[in-house]
Amino acid sequence: MTKKPKIKITENLRKKYGACEHNQVSYIALEKLNKALFQHCKRLSRDIDRKGAMMELWTKNRQTWTDKINKDLLAKAENHTKEIEEIKA
Repeated sequence: MTKKPKIKITENLRKKYGACEHNQVSYIALEKLNKALFQHCKRLSRDIDRKGAMMELWTKNRQTWTDKINKDLLAKAENHTKEIEEIKA
C-alpha cells in the first residue's frame, strides 16, 4: 500500500474552501452549505408532495378500474348463464 503525499495547503486553497489558518471551516462556508442543503430539502419536499398527490390519484383510479372490471365480469357471467339456459331449453 502506497502512502499519498501530504498536500500543502496554500492561502488560495484556504480562501477557495473557506478555511481559516487552523484548517477549520469558516462560518461563511458553513452558511453556504446550509443554504444549499435547505434548497435541496425544499426540492425534496415538493417532490414528495407531488408524488403523494400522484399516489392518491392512482389509488382513486385503481378503485374505479376495479369496480368497472368487477361489473363487466358480473355482466359476462349473467350473459353466460342466460346463454347456457337458452341452449338447454
